[in-house]
Amino acid sequence: MLELSRDRHRYPAPAKINRFLHVTGRDADGYHTLQTVFQFLEWGDVLDIRVRDDRRIQLDGGVSGLATQDNLVWRAAMLLQEYSGRAAGAEIRVHKQIPPGSGLGGGSSDAATTLVVLNHLWELGLGTDELCGLGLRLGADVPVFIHGRACFAEGRGEKMRDVAPDEGAVCVFLPDAHSSTAAVFARPEMKRDRAPIPLEDWPQAVQTAHNDCEAAAEAETPELGKIAAQLRSAAAFHMSGTGAAYFALAPDREKLRTIAGLVGAVPGRVVTSSVTNLSPLYMKLCAASSAAGS
Repeated sequence: MLELSRDRHRYPAPAKINRFLHVTGRDADGYHTLQTVFQFLEWGDVLDIRVRDDRRIQLDGGVSGLATQDNLVWRAAMLLQEYSGRAAGAEIRVHKQIPPGSGLGGGSSDAATTLVVLNHLWELGLGTDELCGLGLRLGADVPVFIHGRACFAEGRGEKMRDVAPDEGAVCVFLPDAHSSTAAVFARPEMKRDRAPIPLEDWPQAVQTAHNDCEAAAEAETPELGKIAAQLRSAAAFHMSGTGAAYFALAPDREKLRTIAGLVGAVPGRVVTSSVTNLSPLYMKLCAASSAAGS
């Protein structure tokens, strides 16, 4: 088992992008079903985590104005504590970089990092599938961050098969606006009946980069449509998830700087990073494991 220090350490909670997003229908419970390819960014939130000897879960930071009991980090820690019966607690501080309502999976990633790291720090020994099952109770995107590898996902996002899209540089644009997933899915513009594609067709879908949520999100928040037009006049920007963030891939850092410069005057925030097929969280855990074994 991986041994990590009980001192406070920092752990990544990376952002994700959807290389495409197709909405294929609804399941028996009324949830929308989808097909997508997830990849991770080297940029995202950061969690400071330290084990406590009592059962207290202490949470600091995170989304301003969000009640502790509604925070996915706190809920994840409490769920894992209850599920495992472990008597230990934790002190967790969330350093937020990923805006809420951006479609980059910030809350889900924070919850996944909490589950994965506390599983190790509390020495629970739960497997990935078991953790993904817990994560799905918290949100549809949580399992992919626990899985930690780029994947073709179906269903609510919980049916995952590893794939390896091209990695590289990415420009992420964060508008001065947010998007509500519930509101986007309620829009009449939302296409809900796209024919599912077979697994082997994922590379073509990635190249097309179509997002069925894009038209509905831009209709729900007209400001996004105006921003998208400005972005797309500069480069091939695509919406991630239900928005409001857009991303454009670049073949190299020089092209990335060019794209970032072209959209610098659009109201919002520009982030440059790298796209990776292995979550930075797992890169850190693997490094810690190697150091512990040397």
